Order: sequence, then C-alpha cells, then structure tokens
Amino acid sequence: MDNSKLAFAAILLLFLMLWAPLGQSEFLVENWMKLGTYAAPLVLFVFFSTRTEKTKSVLIDIKLMSMLFLVAYVIHQFEEHWVDLLGEQYAFYSDVNQLILRALNAQASTIMPLSPAAIYVINTSLVWLVGILAIWRSPKHLFPSLAMAGITLVNGMSHVGLGIAKQSYNPGFLTAVVIFLPLAIAFYRTVLTTFLEAEKQVITSIIWSVLAHVIMVAGLLAANWFNLIPEVAYFALLIVWSVIPVFLFNASIFSVPQVWESTMEIERSGAKALTSEEIQHLETLKTVVETALADGVINDGELAHIKSIIWADGKVTYEELRTVHETIHSLMGDELPAIEWRRD
Repeated sequence: MDNSKLAFAAILLLFLMLWAPLGQSEFLVENWMKLGTYAAPLVLFVFFSTRTEKTKSVLIDIKLMSMLFLVAYVIHQFEEHWVDLLGEQYAFYSDVNQLILRALNAQASTIMPLSPAAIYVINTSLVWLVGILAIWRSPKHLFPSLAMAGITLVNGMSHVGLGIAKQSYNPGFLTAVVIFLPLAIAFYRTVLTTFLEAEKQVITSIIWSVLAHVIMVAGLLAANWFNLIPEVAYFALLIVWSVIPVFLFNASIFSVPQVWESTMEIERSGAKALTSEEIQHLETLKTVVETALADGVINDGELAHIKSIIWADGKVTYEELRTVHETIHSLMGDELPAIEWRRD
C-alpha cells in the first residue's frame, strides 16, 4: 500500500474518532478547540522533522502553505472559541446566538440556534477536514489548498465586516486581521502570479468558500430554528461540502512519477512559427525552471508547478520540452533528471 492510501486511511480514522467518539461526544464538543491548540505544535514538529524538501519561498510551497493555513485556523479557533482578546471564555457561542436572535427579531427567545454540537462539527469539517485534505492532496492538486485559503479569507472578512458593523471587537477579530487576511491574500496573489491559468481555480475557491458560509448559516437555521431538517442532516451536508474540493480541478497539478515512459505522446508544433503568446509562454516556463534550479534541486512542489504550466493548454509540445531540458542542461550540465511529463 502506498503512502497516499495510508494517509487517506489515517484521515478516515481521525474523523471517525471525532464524529463517532464511542461515548466521548460530550467531551469532544466541549473541548475540541483545546485539543486542536495542544495538537498544533505536535503536528508542526512531525511535519518539519520528516520534511526533506528545501523551500526558497514559503508562499509557493503548496504543502507548507496548507499546513500553515490549518495551524493559523487553530490559533484563530483559540481566540474565537476558547479565550478571546478580552479574556472571555467561550464568548463566540453567546455572541453569535445573540446576533442571530437579533436578526430574527427574537431576542426574548430561549432557543439558541447555534448549538455547541453545531460549532464542533462546523469547525471540524469546514476547517480541520478541509485543511487536512489540502495537506494530503498537495502539491499535486492545488485546488484543496485554494479552498482552505478561501475559507480563511471569507471568514476573516466576515469578522472584519461584523466588527465594522458593530463598531466593537468580536471573538476571533484579532487573528482574522493579523493572520487570516494577510496570509490568504499573499497566497492568492502568489498563485495568480506564479501558476498559469490559475484565475478560474482562485475564483471557484472563493465561490466555494462563500457558499460554505451560506450553507453553514442557512442550514443552521433550517435545522435549529425552523426545524425543517434534523441537525444530523445539517452536519452531513457540512461534511459533504468539505470534501468537494478534492474532486474539483483534480487534473490541474499532476503527480510526479520517477521514470520516463517512451509511450508518451507529445505534440510537436515546430512546423509552424510560434505566436507571441507562445514565445511569452516559453519565456515564463524557462524562468520558472531557472528559479526552481537555483538550489540545484527540483523538488516535488517545483516540478508540479512546472508541469502545471506545461499542461495549461492540455498538451505537451516539443518546444516546451526543449525549453525545459535546455534550461536544465545549461544549469546542470549533462546530468539531466529523468522526468515524466505525461498526466496520470
């Protein structure tokens, strides 16, 4: 069994333990944010102690950024759901329920639409599950990481919008402004300027994230205020929505096999003159390869980036392969690495 399948099995086991806790549901619902806080340093230790790749730029390292988004969110959850900037504990629960009841003109109601169980599932699905899937799929698959960036960006903007509307602090506001918005914007900007044809994925990830928040609020009201659906159906919808990024743009960044296969079909376009757009494309490709080889090694993330550029139009051309190999040869001499350019 390969490492990817073992990682998937570990993910499945983790969330079965979280959502089918064998009598520990009350403990998890009350303490999930504490478990996340204490687990974050251990996760970082395991990640960096087993990591062999060298990173020239953090923002272009998709797997590292996926990890940082998840850790950033755990820090945010500490402020939002455990102890906020004012020293209040579990303030988010009461603040948001008061906000919902005011919006429904039902301030006198004793019903709290946002239940502790809903808070637990929202955060373990739309945050933890999305973040862990992004780490698992990166760097071969970009979109899950963009989805994690999107959920971070949209949530950060919601905190800022609420703060402006209320003219006051809300739990999670500090980390939203200091961590969420700068991190998400910087990542999106890097992706847009580095990966060709990334605009559609970025836009889709933001739309997915906005809809995630719509589902989060509308589903909550449908389940716990209007009683249109059972709360467990709402939870299932959150989980399904959290998994969707894994299935979107699944062929946009490809795996990195270790050997060349001669059966690969390559379109040779040298019979006709190159257009100005094709020339610019080859110049961009050359620059990316030169940047990747600045440390003398092409790691998995860098190779995935190069392949995403080559396959942006759905094919590999002779000129693209020649550009890559000539650039590598000019920097490394005759010791060219064996690389498979075919999509899975």
